[in-house]
Amino acid sequence: MFRYFLLCVHLSAVFAGPLPNELTAGRIINGVETTIENRPYQVSLQRERGSHFCGGSIISEDIVVTAAHCVAFKDPSELQVRLGSTYSDEGGIVVGIKAFKYHEKFDGDILWYDIAVVKLDRPVKQSSTVRYIEMAKKVPKTGTPAVVSGWGTKCFSVCALSPVLMEVEVTFLERKDCASKTYLYGEEIKETMVCGYAKEKDACQGDSGGPFVADGKLVGVVSWGQGCALDGYPGVYADVAALRDWVLDNAQKLYKFSIVPVYDIAILKISKPVYQTKTVRYIKLAKRRPHTGARAVVSGWGTTGVGANGIPVHLRKAIVRYIDSKDCASFGRNIYRVFITETMICAETLDQAACAGDSGSPLVVKGELVGIASWGAGCGAQNFPDVYTDVVALRYWINNALKTLIKRESSEKQKKKQMVTKDNTNSEKRNE
Repeated sequence: MFRYFLLCVHLSAVFAGPLPNELTAGRIINGVETTIENRPYQVSLQRERGSHFCGGSIISEDIVVTAAHCVAFKDPSELQVRLGSTYSDEGGIVVGIKAFKYHEKFDGDILWYDIAVVKLDRPVKQSSTVRYIEMAKKVPKTGTPAVVSGWGTKCFSVCALSPVLMEVEVTFLERKDCASKTYLYGEEIKETMVCGYAKEKDACQGDSGGPFVADGKLVGVVSWGQGCALDGYPGVYADVAALRDWVLDNAQKLYKFSIVPVYDIAILKISKPVYQTKTVRYIKLAKRRPHTGARAVVSGWGTTGVGANGIPVHLRKAIVRYIDSKDCASFGRNIYRVFITETMICAETLDQAACAGDSGSPLVVKGELVGIASWGAGCGAQNFPDVYTDVVALRYWINNALKTLIKRESSEKQKKKQMVTKDNTNSEKRNE
């Protein structure tokens, strides 16, 4: 199904797909060699050892847009990106991947919402061989000349990947035209898809995720097709104009994830003791972590939603589900896998969560403090649990820090006492 696989058998025998025969993803057929100076937004997604498997487009100093099927179910730490080179296997700049996210509605069977954003592990500045490309805000008209580029195979199924960057010019097709009787896809062309067509010209295996460009703007992401350059079957692309807001929003979320707090905990010693009453009770620090799924309560005076104005006057609570760090790292479409550490745990429930102003608030299970509200992706966002500092993991630190504060306070009191005694002695001497 996916154009980054190179096989010597029909892909339809291996992968399920929306069409019965030879459904593939990404490749350049009957194109011409080009240079990275001509396509400086083009990048190569690679495995750790430098083997190219997908393309992409750099849109800012550390964000790349590619196809969801290129990164789905992969580990960011096992991937890298090569930029600024005409060749997929040498030259340019090689950087790691810090995190990625693919669209929540991505469907691997019909390649619906086939788009993803990738955050590089360091920024890459623009040069003659690296240029950020602007995403289209409007879908071009059918008939607009467009260019697709990549290092994919030059024929279907049995050809090797091209070591040199290739490009081919095709005609842009709006969704309604691609789904019309002029071509053979029909209802398989969904609302997040556009097409490109030229007789005997197309993208092929290995070009998935690569740029589809018209009027100097990114209008599509190489997604899938029936075979490679088959008559009546245009190449199909994720519609960038339709998905632009999602890309920008999630690129921003990835940026926020890059600065998540680690060891987000502190202790405060108040100026005078406060004794327990019916409205003041000391809480025990948990010694053991609850199991994932345990009922938990978080409380606070935070806002009631993302962008909500004002802080509530009354204390509020939310009943949530406790999630241990290992299970939490599997959430967030692979983003959390990078950022959840052994000192973090999570909690979630549909439509209820901590929010702005709740930071530092208690997460309680069976009357014991298990977590401290720390960070999250929005407030109650689906598949993105709220993250808490793990009190059990840091209990030893808390106790030691408390002892240090008590010793420091005792030492300061002793110094003050000595200073008072010394002043009194000096005063007595002056009086004599």
